[in-house]
Amino acid sequence: MRMQVMCMFIDKVSITTPRTTSEFEAQLDHIHHDRHQLIFTHNNMGSISIDNQEFEYKPNHFYYAPKGVKHICYNKIGTNYSILFFTISNTALEKELLKLPYEMFPANLSFVKILISQMHMYKYSDNPISEYYMLSCFSMLLTSLINKSFYMPIDDERAVLLLDPVNYPLLNNSFEKLLEFIKSYFSVDIPIERMIKVSGYQRAQLFRLFKERLGTTPHNYLNKLRIDASKDLIADFNINITNIAFMVGFKSTAVFTRAFRYFEGCSPSEYRKHIKQQN
Repeated sequence: MRMQVMCMFIDKVSITTPRTTSEFEAQLDHIHHDRHQLIFTHNNMGSISIDNQEFEYKPNHFYYAPKGVKHICYNKIGTNYSILFFTISNTALEKELLKLPYEMFPANLSFVKILISQMHMYKYSDNPISEYYMLSCFSMLLTSLINKSFYMPIDDERAVLLLDPVNYPLLNNSFEKLLEFIKSYFSVDIPIERMIKVSGYQRAQLFRLFKERLGTTPHNYLNKLRIDASKDLIADFNINITNIAFMVGFKSTAVFTRAFRYFEGCSPSEYRKHIKQQN
């Protein structure tokens, strides 16, 4: 089925922001939910059961739970994934989808990762036709899964740009959307220059808004999100402090420790020791 035609039969698609689980959870989806679900894994932590078949997560794999099929996601601390929910109105297309295996490694991984990155960006866009852009990207993604020979040739320089999750001025001077964006991508390197680029604000405007509305600076706001996320991870004694530092977006343990002490008054190791004493 041609991609242009496929786009007409996708009624709706939504994508979650890349999520890292901060505490162990086992989630049972409704057995009779009315949407198809694709999980794209960013690491190998966790597992899923689809129609009583067990799969350990592998990085950069898709796990497909068809509409109405029972599936259970076992997400451990550090599980990182994106979920795409979608509905299809065309019977022939749904039949093609149902031929897909529950676990898939895309033959054209770079192309697929670019499409997912683009969909994440359009999710935050105020552009009135952003929903159409998302449908177009998702149409190409589905086509690439059904037909593994399908891909768009993109040179390496362009691919690096497209895979950067914070490189698009899509927020159109909306402070609330900027905050939502930072909360979703705090584990990614987001220096002030990128906040300016993605928001459309001037540097002075950006600092003034953070000061007036939140009483802080953009840098401290970002670091506080990272520290809050790290506290859940520190409570898991199986994850070492160095790994936690990188998981929440810090470039080194030293920088992480300094920021943690600034906000919490103690080091990450001291904080973990205090938790152990409480338990």
